[in-house]
Amino acid sequence: MSIIPLILFLLLNFFSLSFADSSYYVFVVDENLKPLEGYKILPTHRENIFISKSEPLKKWIVHPKSTMIVVQDGVYYPVKDSVVLDKKKGIVLLIVDLSDRKNVPFHLEGIDKDLNVRILLDSKKDIFAKIDKILPSPLKPSPEVEVIKTPQIELLSLAESYERAGQLERALYFYEELTRLYPEKLEFLDKLATLNYRLGNFAKAKQYLLKMPMDEKVLIKLTGIYVIEKNFEGALRLVEKSSTVNSSYMHYLKGILYYLLNRRDEAYKELSTLMTLDKNLSQNLRDLLR
Repeated sequence: MSIIPLILFLLLNFFSLSFADSSYYVFVVDENLKPLEGYKILPTHRENIFISKSEPLKKWIVHPKSTMIVVQDGVYYPVKDSVVLDKKKGIVLLIVDLSDRKNVPFHLEGIDKDLNVRILLDSKKDIFAKIDKILPSPLKPSPEVEVIKTPQIELLSLAESYERAGQLERALYFYEELTRLYPEKLEFLDKLATLNYRLGNFAKAKQYLLKMPMDEKVLIKLTGIYVIEKNFEGALRLVEKSSTVNSSYMHYLKGILYYLLNRRDEAYKELSTLMTLDKNLSQNLRDLLR
């Protein structure tokens, strides 16, 4: 395999990971939002409640000034409370503040994460039955609010069921309905982009991504589509005008794009900047430029 096809293969492999299925994690972070440990968790029928093993709670207790955050699709919500549901099995509920949504300030890749959720899956049915008893819902909303909330729960359940079954075209239909009903919910737009990407509908995936705030995660996905199209100039323009261009990965990506465009002097400038930011990425770029 020649060098440029090899570079494209590695890049596309990374971009494919960016479009991987969404999962929920709880991270224990220090006062600077630096992750100490990550754990996969499960959502419930209540948007603000998640099922977790007790390990993150134990980690949080022993680390002074640490907090817990729930992360999904590039955003996080602080955990405002926790409830021990089954002490013997080590199962807890995490309650987040949905009004305090922020972009995740770190990359999930390379961070140690406990992905074993077997005990949670085995107990999921019983847990769901207990949640409403332990944590009663707020006062019943007015009929107008009820009409708005019910379709989201039903449609989302159908969309997720078809997605888990691998019937992505059917899942797309329901996510499109969700986006039509709730255009302000970015997670549905991101899901449409992800499913279209996985189906090879790159133009449609790009269309949805362009409707989202241009954070680094969205930028990486868009750049990946430009690379698939071999539009390296377009990819470079996208990266250069981004406000996140000073992150280490953006400098790494720019260096590769400059190399692919045969602009070696500019690629070496990116390498020089990257050497002060990330030793591993700078070494990868240096190996490429030799």
